[in-house]
Amino acid sequence: MTRLESARGYRRAFRETRPGWIVLLAIWLISAVYLGVRLPNRSFTIDMGVLGQAAERVLHGQVPCRDFRCVYTGGEDYLNALSFRVFGVTAISLRIPLFLFFLGWIPAVYFIARRFASPLVAAGTTLLALVWSVPNYPEASPSWYLLFFATWGALALLRYTETDNGFWLWVAGACCGLSTLVKTPGLYFLAGALLFLAFREQSLLESAQPPSPGLNRAYRIFAVLSLAVFFCAIVDLIGQRPLFRDFFQFAFPSAFLAVYVAWSVWRRRSETNSARFRSLIGMVAPLLVGFATPLAVWVLFLWNAGALHDWFRQTFLLSARHLQWTVGNPVGVAAVIGLVPAVLVILVACQRKSAVRHFTWLAWFVGVAAVLVAARTSLRIYEILGISVPLVVPLIALATPLSLNACGRVSPLRRQQAFLLVAIATLCALIQFPMSTVLYFYHVAPLEILAILALVSLWDLVPGPELGSLLVFYLLFAVWLHTPGYFAGTARYEPGHSVPLQHLAIARASDIRVPPEQAGPLDRVIRIVKEHAGGLYIYAAPDQPEIYFLSGLRNPTRDLLDYLDPDLTSPLARTARIMNDIQNHGVNVVVIGRGPSGPIPVALRAGLDAEFPHSLRTGPYEVRWRVPGDPPPSLQPPGTIPFEFGRTPTLSSHAAKTRGVQP
Repeated sequence: MTRLESARGYRRAFRETRPGWIVLLAIWLISAVYLGVRLPNRSFTIDMGVLGQAAERVLHGQVPCRDFRCVYTGGEDYLNALSFRVFGVTAISLRIPLFLFFLGWIPAVYFIARRFASPLVAAGTTLLALVWSVPNYPEASPSWYLLFFATWGALALLRYTETDNGFWLWVAGACCGLSTLVKTPGLYFLAGALLFLAFREQSLLESAQPPSPGLNRAYRIFAVLSLAVFFCAIVDLIGQRPLFRDFFQFAFPSAFLAVYVAWSVWRRRSETNSARFRSLIGMVAPLLVGFATPLAVWVLFLWNAGALHDWFRQTFLLSARHLQWTVGNPVGVAAVIGLVPAVLVILVACQRKSAVRHFTWLAWFVGVAAVLVAARTSLRIYEILGISVPLVVPLIALATPLSLNACGRVSPLRRQQAFLLVAIATLCALIQFPMSTVLYFYHVAPLEILAILALVSLWDLVPGPELGSLLVFYLLFAVWLHTPGYFAGTARYEPGHSVPLQHLAIARASDIRVPPEQAGPLDRVIRIVKEHAGGLYIYAAPDQPEIYFLSGLRNPTRDLLDYLDPDLTSPLARTARIMNDIQNHGVNVVVIGRGPSGPIPVALRAGLDAEFPHSLRTGPYEVRWRVPGDPPPSLQPPGTIPFEFGRTPTLSSHAAKTRGVQP
C-alpha cells in the first residue's frame, strides 16, 4: 500500500440521524407544495413552443436533427414525448417530468448541506435553494435538468470522498453524460469534476505521512500543462464576447481556481511519478466511463436512425449560432456593492469578542427588517440588492484559497468536499454565458448557496445568529419581494406585488397562467388560425414555435427557430425554399410576429402577402390567410406591403414573382 492509498483512511461515510430524516420529510413536503401551486405560472411562450413542438414531432416518429433542426441536444425531447404519451399533449404535461425530477432533487440538496451543517441549518439552506430556483420560472427549461444532474453528481462525488468507492465516480460521470444529452453545457459539470479530482489527488498527497523526497517532475509538468489548457479553453469561450464584465464574472472564477490547483500541484515535491499518475488515473477513469455510458447508447441510437452526422453537426459545429442569438449582458462590476452588507456580516461573525458579536446580532436583525421594507417600497434599492446576487460567483472563487489554507484544524476530507462544491458551482455558472440574465442565474443559484455553506463551515460559523439572519434575509427577499412579481418581459413589475396572471383560453394550455397582455393576443391568434387553417399545416415566423404547438397544427419546415436556418444569410434562397414548402404542404394560413431572428426577409414578406391576401392583426401578431376562390397571386393588384416590423418594403407581387419566390 502506498502512502497515497493509506491517506484515505480518515474517511467516514455520512449517515443521517432520525431527527434529520424527519426534518427532510418536512422540507420535502413544503417544497412540493411551494412549487406545486406555482407550477402552472409563467412561461416564455417561445420556450413552451420549442419544447412542445420538438416533443410532438418525436411523438409522431421524427428523430431530432435528422427530421428537424435541434435547438438543444435532443434528450429532453424524448422525455417530453413520453410525458405527452402518458399525460396528453398539453403544456402542463411538459412540466410534470420537471416536477418529478424536482422532488428527487430536494433530498439531494439537503443531504449535501447536511455534510456541512446541522439538520436545521441544512433545512434552511435547502429552502433558500428552493426559493431561488425552479418556482421563479417553472417552465421545463433544459437548464433545470442540468441543475438537477449537477446536484446529483455532486452528491455522488461527496459520497466517493467518504467511501473511496469508484462506483460513485461512475454515477457522477453518468449524471454528466445524461446532462449533456439534455444540453451541451452539461459538459461544464465534467470540467468541474475533473478540476476537483486534480485537487483531490494533491490533497491526498499532502495527507500522506511521512512525505517521500521524490521530485515527480513529469507529473507536475503534465498537471500544470493540463490546467493551462483548461485555463485557455475558458478564456477562449468567454472571448467570443470580449467584455470586461464577462471575463470578471465568468472567466476569472474558473481560471482563478485552475491557477490555484496548478500552484498547489507544482509546489509539492513528494511521491513518485508513477504513484501520482496511478492515483489520478484511478479517479478519472471511472468518471469518464460513466460519462461515456449514456452517450454511447445515444450515439448508437442515432447511428441506427441515420441521424448521427446531422446530430454532431447541429449540436457542436452549429452551436455558435445559438449563442449568437441568445445574448444578454451581465451586470456591471459596480453592482457588487449590493453584496457588501452580507460580506460584512460574515466578517463580523468571525470576531471572537462576544460583545462585538452581540451588538452586531441585534443591529443586523433590525437592519434586515429595514432593508426588506425599503426594498418593497423602492425599486432602486430592490434592484441594487437583486442584480448584485450573480456576482457572488467570483467572490466565492476568491474566498476559496483563503478558506482552505487559513483553517489548519479542518480535516483534509472537509477541505476536499468544500473545494468540490466550489468547483462544481463555479464551472456550472458558465451556463449564464452569453445569456447573462437573472433567469439563468436561477439555474445555478442552489449550487452557489451550497458552495457558500461549505466554505463558511470551514470557519466553524454554522450555526450562528448572524449567518442565520443572513439566510432569513435572502429567503424573505425571494418569497416576499422577488418571486411574486418576477416575470421577465413585462414592464409592469413592482417589488413584492404579484404580476396579474390569467389562464390561457387554449385547449392545450388551459392550465397555464400568463400575464393578460400575453394571454389576450395569443388566445385570439390561435382561434383565428384554427378557423382558417383548413388542413394540417400552417406557417409562422419569425421564431413563433408556440403558434404550431398551441394550435395543434404542423410546421412545414425543419426549423423550430428561424435563426437555426442555414440559409438565414441567403434571403432569396431561403424565400424560395419556404414558399415551396408552403405550396407542397397546402398551407392556407401564415402568422407573422416578432422574434429574436429579426424581421423576415423582404422577398419572403412580399411572397406571403401575395399568396395570402386576407389579413387581421391582433397584438404583436398578423394573421394572413387565403380562401377558395381567391384569384391567383399574379392577378392580384400590386401594392405596398402593409405590415412589417422595423421597415416598410414596397415589393409588389409581380416583383416577388420575378425574383423566384412565387410557385
